[in-house]
Amino acid sequence: MAKCVGLFALVLATQANAEQTLFGPTRNGVQMVCADVNDAGVTATDLVGTWILGFWSGLNAAKNARVGDGTTANGVVGEVKLYCSAHPSVTLAQATLDSYAALRESSRK
Repeated sequence: MAKCVGLFALVLATQANAEQTLFGPTRNGVQMVCADVNDAGVTATDLVGTWILGFWSGLNAAKNARVGDGTTANGVVGEVKLYCSAHPSVTLAQATLDSYAALRESSRK
């Protein structure tokens, strides 16, 4: 029993301190933020839009999920742009991850 409690505490401590390293597109050598996305008029067919779709698809592959299956490529990029309009200082990578998580959560309901 003590081993189970110790293992459980270790797992919780590891998850609480774990941080993700997210690599996203850069602009002049600096990670793009949502304000850049809003200024650039990103679409599903340009380089940044393609990055969003690739990252989103990678998340689906890693999680064996189908988040965004009910929309189009433009819809997925639109979700990220919508998030970015409310969070201009968030990096594009984090914005895509947050948008993915929100759509995944809403599709579970």
